[in-house]
Amino acid sequence: MRIGRTERVLRVVGAVSAVISLTVALSPFVVVHHPDSPACDSSEVNNLEALSPEPEQEPQADWQLNATKSSSLLLKKSFLTIDPPSLAERVEILKEPPLGLTIHTYKLPNKWEKDLIARHPLCSTHQWAAEVKVPHLIRRRKTLVPTHPDMADFYLVPFPSKCYFNYVAGKNREKMNLVFSDLLAHLRKEHPWWDRSAGRDHIFIFPSGIGASMVPNWKRLMPDSVFLVAEGDRSKDYVNSWKDVIIPGVSGHHVLSKRLDRTPGKNRTNFIFFRGKMHTVDADINGKVTRTPMELRVRLREMLKNTNTTRRITFTDSLRVDLSYASEVSDSTFCICPRGSTPWTRRVFDSIFSGCVPVVISDDIEFPFEDFLPWNEFSIKITEQDALTPDYLVDPLAAIPSSVIER
Repeated sequence: MRIGRTERVLRVVGAVSAVISLTVALSPFVVVHHPDSPACDSSEVNNLEALSPEPEQEPQADWQLNATKSSSLLLKKSFLTIDPPSLAERVEILKEPPLGLTIHTYKLPNKWEKDLIARHPLCSTHQWAAEVKVPHLIRRRKTLVPTHPDMADFYLVPFPSKCYFNYVAGKNREKMNLVFSDLLAHLRKEHPWWDRSAGRDHIFIFPSGIGASMVPNWKRLMPDSVFLVAEGDRSKDYVNSWKDVIIPGVSGHHVLSKRLDRTPGKNRTNFIFFRGKMHTVDADINGKVTRTPMELRVRLREMLKNTNTTRRITFTDSLRVDLSYASEVSDSTFCICPRGSTPWTRRVFDSIFSGCVPVVISDDIEFPFEDFLPWNEFSIKITEQDALTPDYLVDPLAAIPSSVIER
């Protein structure tokens, strides 16, 4: 007997979480915060507010929700009648997919996956490499592979959209409309599964800040499909919390992990650290590129440059995930993670891997598994407006006791 739609939505979260945990994306939650440690009291960080998702208004509906309902909300519902699990228990739950869940991964023509990835190696290592790693790991996870594709609960389309957008389409969104039209036409011609549900049980991966907006016609082509996205942008319509799943971005953990031998906050030279771009490179629908200053980052740099403090503050341009960058992050107490051209920033995960407390300055961001993981226990969030207030950023951070930082 095939499982019901509601249970299928719940289960896909477990499956995706298990895959991501294999990429070590979830491991920093265990490394940085001991499960027996108490949560950081907001009063200890003065006017800084801990990162905590706003409560959602739950719909007055029965449990017969279809695949367009919120997987995160369903997770929250599932814990209403039991004691909330500890952080360690939550991570263990995320590591393994529920028994019985199956995901069939399409074998696409080589031009849309194998050859594309081979021709552009950066697609397998960049911060949006989840679109390559997730299909690879699901294919290897035998318990997720159905005995027959007809019996699968979900169907993963392993097209590396961001890779194609950058290196083949040249950031031309009209070309992305065309390739997705061709891709879906191929799926419908060669296989019966799309038409069975109008794509509601199909999964696409959009692992960069612009999400599905790289395909302007996504609302017409696959409006009800599940999107795995690295960015939860509360201000955009291409992230739908009723059906999509936010997953961690790919961090440079292979470099950063070399520096994981240091306790958070202990014997670190940098008090506040940021290194990254001060401008964004955008492209219009035809691929025409423009450079625009990132106002928040530019203003933060000027404000911190004029801050009167004896503590070391490093706020500089450029970003290189190499040993020098790893040394800087690992030698810092607080790592500033301001929004760039979009709310999402991989620096949050780089910081966690290195034992540096992430200070998130991004109003519209939604993090992976916010309803499930207590982000307020291992990160700090400040509104963009407050962060630009003189002394608001530095003084409250300086007031946090070292014992709170280290735990």
